[in-house]
Amino acid sequence: MPSHFVPARRKKVTFQSKKRALCFAILISGTGSNMEALIRKSRQEKALAIKPVLVLSDTEQALGLKKARALGVPAKFLSAKPFKTKLEGGREQVYLRALQKHGADMLCLAGFMRVVKKKLIHGYKQRMLNIHPSLLPKFKGLGTFKRVLASAEKEAGATVHLVELALDGGRILEQARLLIKTDDTAETLKERVQSLEYELYWHALRKRALFFRKKQGLKK
Repeated sequence: MPSHFVPARRKKVTFQSKKRALCFAILISGTGSNMEALIRKSRQEKALAIKPVLVLSDTEQALGLKKARALGVPAKFLSAKPFKTKLEGGREQVYLRALQKHGADMLCLAGFMRVVKKKLIHGYKQRMLNIHPSLLPKFKGLGTFKRVLASAEKEAGATVHLVELALDGGRILEQARLLIKTDDTAETLKERVQSLEYELYWHALRKRALFFRKKQGLKK
């Protein structure tokens, strides 16, 4: 098994000029490290025309909002209250309207600490991605690293998957893995897995965006 994520050799792809950029939005709750990586990597491959158009957070003071604005991406706080752990009802509709207003073709969850529900999933069916810090289907949910270390697992890693109604249960798109060290703590393992996530998430988004462009086409 590889100890790190090695993406397949990329073919040079340039979208036809008659097609507009494919736009993606990102939902966050905290620091936005994966969000920042996606934005920066999208700009490193400008010929692909995959463009970040909006960052939304359910946390008003999320550091990720400041990072997004500094990178020139519109970023907004949208309350999800009265719900504590999910995005549902009228608040879900508010999020959906904001995404549609900004023309988001795809949606990435990057540390968004809420369970999304049917309306949003249906609105972005097969076009909503999430990254989870384990080798799914193992260790779904929270508290991943402590649970991994308490198990007999020899490997840890991260997974990018499509978002469906089952929590962390959507189709797996990409995975990256590493060997667990004997002296790993939950914190050191988290840092090591996060170092894999940035390239992994961009690779999965890039691949999915190209698939979506080919299947649907996005004319002006």
